Amino acid sequence: MALKGFKSISVLGCSSASTMTITSKYFKFNGDTARELEMPKYIQFLVNDKTKQVAILACNADDENAVEFHCKDNPNERQFAISVAHKAAHAAIRRLMGWSDEKSRRMTGVYVPEEQAIIYSLDKAVELGKNE
Repeated sequence: MALKGFKSISVLGCSSASTMTITSKYFKFNGDTARELEMPKYIQFLVNDKTKQVAILACNADDENAVEFHCKDNPNERQFAISVAHKAAHAAIRRLMGWSDEKSRRMTGVYVPEEQAIIYSLDKAVELGKNE
């Protein structure tokens, strides 16, 4: 038996084309983020202090801590960057990571379809130059 001793690898989510940029004042998501979350009008921010990860979760307007997510109604239309100003989430993430400068940072997400969520690892954020 060639596979004796092998164990199944547990996979959480799948690769994603979503990117989240944290600027000095707000969050910016690419259009792929909206498509992967099925064009939500609202999202929630979730944070895991221990793993230094943040997740966004599609939700309804009446869900607790729902934040407006301005994306197009038609998934076939080209969706440009979506800016989200959420001062509490922004401050919590920058404080968690010790980012006291004005630099923007970008990270790629991991899409979790069963949760309709995307997870970003903050410790994998890449600092951007002024023109990015």
